[in-house]
Amino acid sequence: MSLSVVARWSGVLLVVSACREIPTAPVVIDARLSSTELWSGGELRVTATSFKPPAALPVIRLGAESLSVQRVDDSTVVARLPRIAGSFEVRVMQGRGVALPGTVHLNGFRDVYEGPPFAGTAYQLLAGGPPILIGNGDSGAALFNLTFNTVVRITPDSVHSPDCGTQAGPTYMPGAWIFSGTSATGACLPARVWSLTPSLHLVDTVGGLANFESWYTYAQPGPHRWVFDWNNYLYLYDCSGGAPCPGPFQRDRNGPWATILSPRADRFLLIPSDQTTVIYDAASMDTAYVDSTFGGAGSAAFSLDGDTLYIEHTMNVVALRAGDGALLGQFSFDSLPITTNLYALATVPDPVRPLLYVVIQAYDTTASQWRMDLLAIDRSSWRLVADALVSNDPGFIDNPVIVVPSPSDRLVYVVATYGGFHTRGMHPTIWRFDTPP
Repeated sequence: MSLSVVARWSGVLLVVSACREIPTAPVVIDARLSSTELWSGGELRVTATSFKPPAALPVIRLGAESLSVQRVDDSTVVARLPRIAGSFEVRVMQGRGVALPGTVHLNGFRDVYEGPPFAGTAYQLLAGGPPILIGNGDSGAALFNLTFNTVVRITPDSVHSPDCGTQAGPTYMPGAWIFSGTSATGACLPARVWSLTPSLHLVDTVGGLANFESWYTYAQPGPHRWVFDWNNYLYLYDCSGGAPCPGPFQRDRNGPWATILSPRADRFLLIPSDQTTVIYDAASMDTAYVDSTFGGAGSAAFSLDGDTLYIEHTMNVVALRAGDGALLGQFSFDSLPITTNLYALATVPDPVRPLLYVVIQAYDTTASQWRMDLLAIDRSSWRLVADALVSNDPGFIDNPVIVVPSPSDRLVYVVATYGGFHTRGMHPTIWRFDTPP
């Protein structure tokens, strides 16, 4: 071969080599996961030294899905998890760096089923206790054991009837409830306080009002103090001096279906409230303070010690000092992916962990449908821990919903019942979720 031919081929090889960049191995970054057991819709925290600014935010994939990422500090980012359940590999990419820090398991929805006949506005029998509800049975008042999905009748219709009370009314006394029964002719009898322990017996008969139809809600927040609300009329009575016991009577545009009592027997409120939410003094039966900053409230719950009052509004949930209403913390629903026409349905603090469970319903404009979600919020940092889909059925907006944590079962129950009276034969819907890790 002549030198000119060799030179020509050498030139071709040089051109080809120049056009083909020699591949280099990706850089391995030291990404670490904060946890591998997480709740669907919550947050995934990832730490790496390479995240320090001015470095760009990493790309994080969960399986095939890219996650939304925000910076927490110089070495940590947080990614919003999708509302799905299962095990997924995490891939972290930053520039030429790649990391496979592990596989995460997303907990959340367990199952959904229909319960035995049980209706009306339900209360947990003992706040922070076993997952047992008290409400209206197919006949009489009844206890609904969520663990075993069983209902046991605890009164005859003469003591409490689904035709005369939308609920068993709470009282300040442990184990005592207000019942409203029917006479032999079918007329609704005056509300009375009955104790369930050691067996059913009458406790207080002074001042209970009779009503031709069901009370929407009633309660006894203190000794011989009565609350009645029906058809936009609110009655507040102090019968400590005996009967007759006239008390304040006023119009109530809120149409509440539940009365929330403090375990300290010093405060109470009625929910939902479309107007200004009033927190009442249980002794004077007058206004203690007004939660007017955020408007009406959809649900509320006191902490087990009565120190804190949690109120869920249409755009946030707040923690107030129960005694005077001072704001202690809040979580805004603005950070959620769906906030259109949002309704607040249920709120309860976890009895063991610093979590607040919140049930909301909102309109998903992307999917053109309603959805009900269960949120878990960290009460110490006020960040979202979990967000799981409950249902796409819009029919639960106008009916009572209660959320019940059960730490011993490692479950969270969401229960939707049929409100109102004449609810014999109505069945609740129960959703079960794994407790957030």
